[in-house]
Amino acid sequence: MSWDDQRPPWGQKRPPGPEEVIANLLRKIKEAFEGGGGGRQGGEPGGGSRGGGARNFGRIGIIVAVFVLANLVYNSFYTIEPGEKGVLLRFGRYVKTAEPGLNFMIPVIDRVIKVDVETVRKQEFGFRTKVP
Repeated sequence: MSWDDQRPPWGQKRPPGPEEVIANLLRKIKEAFEGGGGGRQGGEPGGGSRGGGARNFGRIGIIVAVFVLANLVYNSFYTIEPGEKGVLLRFGRYVKTAEPGLNFMIPVIDRVIKVDVETVRKQEFGFRTKVP
C-alpha cells in the first residue's frame, strides 16, 4: 500500500463530488442520445450509421408524451367539497357553477374557483354606543 493512495484500506471509495455526479449524468445523457456509446466513434464499417440516437430520441419522446398525457388526465378532474360551490371559467368567462363532488374540466383552458357558501361572514362597521 502506497502512502500517496488516499483511499481507505478496505477498498471503499469516498462518495463522488458534485462535479463528478454532474459529469457522469451528462455522459449518460450523451450516450443515450448517441445510441449507447458502444466504444466505437462514428458508425458501422462501410459508412452506415446505426441510428441509435434517433431510436433513443424516439423512446424519450414517447416517455415525455405519456407523462404529459397522464398529467393532463390527472388535472382534468377536481373535487368540490360539501359546503362549497365551484365557479368554472373558460378563458376567463363564466361557464357554469359546479356542485359538490367530482367534476371535470379541460386543463389549461378551464379554471375553477372554489367558493365557501356555508360560512357566514360578518363584519361590523362604525362603532357601538353605550346605552345608559
